[in-house]
Amino acid sequence: PPFDGSLQTTAFGGRTFDLGDDAGRQAYLDAVFVNWCDYLRAAIRQEDPDALVSASVFTFAAVGLERPGFFMGVTRRDRRIPARPLALLDSGIDFVDIHSYVWRDLDSTRDELWHLRRNMESVEFDALSAKAARLGKPIIVGETGVHNTYTNRPGLSIPDRVKLGADYLHNHVRALRETYGVAGMLFWTYGTKALPEHGLYYDLNRQPVVRDSFVDAWLGQTVRQGEP
Repeated sequence: PPFDGSLQTTAFGGRTFDLGDDAGRQAYLDAVFVNWCDYLRAAIRQEDPDALVSASVFTFAAVGLERPGFFMGVTRRDRRIPARPLALLDSGIDFVDIHSYVWRDLDSTRDELWHLRRNMESVEFDALSAKAARLGKPIIVGETGVHNTYTNRPGLSIPDRVKLGADYLHNHVRALRETYGVAGMLFWTYGTKALPEHGLYYDLNRQPVVRDSFVDAWLGQTVRQGEP
């Protein structure tokens, strides 16, 4: 429950929601997430009145959903449903935090910019950015990075793979800054030398070419030529 078909309606916050269609389900989720954000923000502000509070969310496209309110009849492996950023702006959060990683088809038929556009469309970015601007709340990308899956190509040396990953990351970050106007972002990496089964990973500290591509893309500069 409540989305397993056992309930047709549910009550929350003094409202009754119809769970028989996608619109009702999305409205219910929006109400729950807004209440959750306000509750946690109030608790945090009680301890630290100056703390900035947000809720980090992945995109709908990241879990196989085209957009909010579009669940029924969709076949996908990842059953998670993210909070809707547009709805979170109805809460007291101080900024919006969206997660967006570099993604591309392994055969390169759809590149990182195509996937970024799909991810941003799935969180209603045009409406989101307009509403955030009216409220004076910035949008950041609290997680970004590039997975080694897309550069593990036969015949490529590790330095070549690192450079390829850095180029993908540069395109992704630059588009986030120039096309989508995000106010900032944080780079994440998965896998370390302590986890060798993860293979090649991308790290700002150990791979200067990745670090430079990330920084240069944010600053609007061209990619430097350097050692991986």
